[in-house]
Amino acid sequence: MRFSFKRRPTAGAIKRNALRIEGRLRREAAILRLKVTFQSEHPITLPIHYHPILQGVLYSSIQVPALRDQLHGKGFSEGQRPAKLFTFSRLEGHYELHPQSRTITFDSPVEWTVSSAVDDLATHVASGLLKAPSVTLGSNAVEVRHVQMEGFRGTARDVQIRLLSPVTTYRTEVLPGGRKYTHYISPWDPESASLIKRNLAFKASALGQSCSEQEVGIRLIPIGEPTDRSEKVVMFKSTPIRVWDGDFRLAGDPYFIKLAWDAGIGGKSSEGFGCFETLSNGR
Repeated sequence: MRFSFKRRPTAGAIKRNALRIEGRLRREAAILRLKVTFQSEHPITLPIHYHPILQGVLYSSIQVPALRDQLHGKGFSEGQRPAKLFTFSRLEGHYELHPQSRTITFDSPVEWTVSSAVDDLATHVASGLLKAPSVTLGSNAVEVRHVQMEGFRGTARDVQIRLLSPVTTYRTEVLPGGRKYTHYISPWDPESASLIKRNLAFKASALGQSCSEQEVGIRLIPIGEPTDRSEKVVMFKSTPIRVWDGDFRLAGDPYFIKLAWDAGIGGKSSEGFGCFETLSNGR
C-alpha cells in the first residue's frame, strides 16, 4: 500500500487521511515495516551521527503515552534487559558530507525505513507521522510525502540482504574494579555467530517464543572479505559504537530470518542498527 499527499495539505485533509489510514492499518495485522518519504523545500542538513534524531522522531510520533513510556523504559522484556523490538534505517537519498563541520546534507526527498516485530508499534508510528503537518529532523522541518507499508512474505532459508543500517555485535565484560567494557566483534569473526543467535533468542523470548541460543538456527554470512570501508565508529549521543557494512546472506530458519527483518539483526537495533532488506529469494 502507498499513500500520498499533495505538497501542502490542509490540517483537515491531514486529519481525515490519517484517520482513514489508521483504520486500514489496524486491519492489516501483517504490516510490520514502514517506508517513509520525507520532503523539504530546502536541503536537509544534519549532524553526521544523526541516529538519535531519527530515534527521537520515532518516539515522538507515538501518540499513546503508555506505549511511548514502555519503549523508553524496558520495552517488551520481562527481565532487566530492555527489548524494544524495533529498528530503523539510515536516511537514503543523495547526500554530501562536510567533514569540517561534521554534518551531512541530503537533497530532498529522503527515505526512512522503520521496522518492528510488534504490530501496534508500526500502526502508531505511521498514524503519528501522517497526522503531523510537519516533522522536525534536527533543525529541519520536513513533510511526510509517502508512507509505504509492508509485511514480510519470505519463506526461503537462504537470502541475500542489503543493510539499510550497519550491523553491530558485541559482548560486555566486567573489568577488575567492576567497570564494564564493551568488546565489539566483527561479523567476519566466528564469535559473532553466537552473539547474533543469542540476540535473536532474546528477541523471540520477549515475544513469548522462549528459546535458547542453541535453538536459533540462523547464520549471517559475509560475502567476500572485509575492506578498509567495512568498519567505522558511529556516535550515538556520547557513546562510540563500532559497526560494519558489507554484503551478507542470511541462512537458516525462516522464522528467525523474519524476526531479524522485523526487529533487526545484531545488537543495538533500537538505536538504528541491523535494519536490512532482502534482495533475493526472500519474498
